Amino acid sequence: MRVAFTTLGCRLNLYETEAMRRRVREHASASLVSWEEEAEVYVINSCTVTARAEQKCRQLARSVKKRTPGCKVMVVGCYSQLRGQSLLQLPEIDMALGIEEKKEIDRYFPLVAGGQRLALAAPFPKSLASRPDEWITGMEERSRGMIKVQEGCNLRCSFCAIWSARGPSRSSAPREVVRQAEILAAAGYEEIVLGGVHLGHYGRDLHPACDLTTLLEILLEKIDERVRFRLSSIDPSEVNSRLLSMLAKEPRLCRYLHLPLQSGSDGVLRRMRRAYDSTRYRALVEEIFGLDPDFGIGVDLIVGFPGETEEAFEETRALLEVLPVSFYHV
Repeated sequence: MRVAFTTLGCRLNLYETEAMRRRVREHASASLVSWEEEAEVYVINSCTVTARAEQKCRQLARSVKKRTPGCKVMVVGCYSQLRGQSLLQLPEIDMALGIEEKKEIDRYFPLVAGGQRLALAAPFPKSLASRPDEWITGMEERSRGMIKVQEGCNLRCSFCAIWSARGPSRSSAPREVVRQAEILAAAGYEEIVLGGVHLGHYGRDLHPACDLTTLLEILLEKIDERVRFRLSSIDPSEVNSRLLSMLAKEPRLCRYLHLPLQSGSDGVLRRMRRAYDSTRYRALVEEIFGLDPDFGIGVDLIVGFPGETEEAFEETRALLEVLPVSFYHV
């Protein structure tokens, strides 16, 4: 059986697609092919963060069915977790599997090949216990490695469904993160990204508790000194001076943070249910700039948020004009 994968959405999905590919490599009756090649099963690792992402998922399913009549299409991940039953109503989709089910994707290949149509989304576990067969050995066609150190989110921002699609915040134990980093370092990766849905909450659910700065200290001690580390997106309310000082001083840590702002209007931020205001965000960026003027800063922005006035938009624009920002994702 030939199986092809494609990924929509975030870095976390890229990591999880690699974990699924690894399971396929170890599955004797299946072989991997590229998305453009002919396959019996096509797997879309889906995203539900925007309506456009969901639309693209459905378009991909339709196009591959048209291109390869008789194939089976599986949609896995966040979109299936929230709306698996509705996806199964579409003729171009044969199976919809949630977050937990895709960790054992190979179990479902015989079922979908045999014509079974299923929509499954198991409850979220209370902890993020990694297993050796979920670790990855590399990132296809990417020069950076990545580790999923945290999953889920305890915030409930009004614009976001990810807390529902990914469940509560859960963290990988430091020893598991170290083991995954050792595997990627041995494979030749010289930069590793630490990723999560709510990275700033890393370690709060562990016993004993840990935090992101402590995890970085452990990795710098345990992992080959040729390897540097980068943080993925982190909530501004969870960046403290201890973490910033470490990022500024340690040469093996990339001097870059992606800090979602979403809006420079305090009224809009309150309706978004964000945990900071524009004054706090500006102070954080200025603190970073004071530590290192060359520090890279990325920003997420939402424009046209319901109820946003022209005045609120101008407040966002005015704030951005005075901030030393490197990159916008709008």
